[in-house]
Amino acid sequence: MTAAVQVTQTRSRGNSDIWQVAVDCGADIQDFRTALASIPTGTVINRIDFADTGCHLRIGMTGPHAPRVQKPSPRPLIPTDELTPTPEELEAARLQIGSASAMGTYAVVGARSAGHAGLIVAAIRSGNTYFAAAELRWLLALDMAARERRDALESTETTRPAPAAGVR
Repeated sequence: MTAAVQVTQTRSRGNSDIWQVAVDCGADIQDFRTALASIPTGTVINRIDFADTGCHLRIGMTGPHAPRVQKPSPRPLIPTDELTPTPEELEAARLQIGSASAMGTYAVVGARSAGHAGLIVAAIRSGNTYFAAAELRWLLALDMAARERRDALESTETTRPAPAAGVR
């Protein structure tokens, strides 16, 4: 008498194994569980294909012998409590902005932002959210310092006196 469910390893390549599970149409769930128990522990199912004919299915699995690579989250979360600039970072940003002219302030912020944008994107893609948060925090400190500088320049700026009547 043959088993109601038969499991055979049909191919093994690198860290991917293909197992074929033949299920007789009269098999119950206990037969299926018993057959799947023969697959090594730690195997991860990543694909199941059902055959058009009969009761066969192919299961693509990553076996336990495969190297376990921890993949970053597809959408890593940046901790918002890490985004507030520290007083030291704000002071360092003020020093960088303080030596620039009014128009130079925008150039400094633009150049720094462009330089850090690539680092931020790379950090987020690799899942290094703490590095991304540190870079974003630095840019926020730079922006805050630039706004402070702009506001200070605008408040101390004297207005030109109106031209005298009849003078062009």
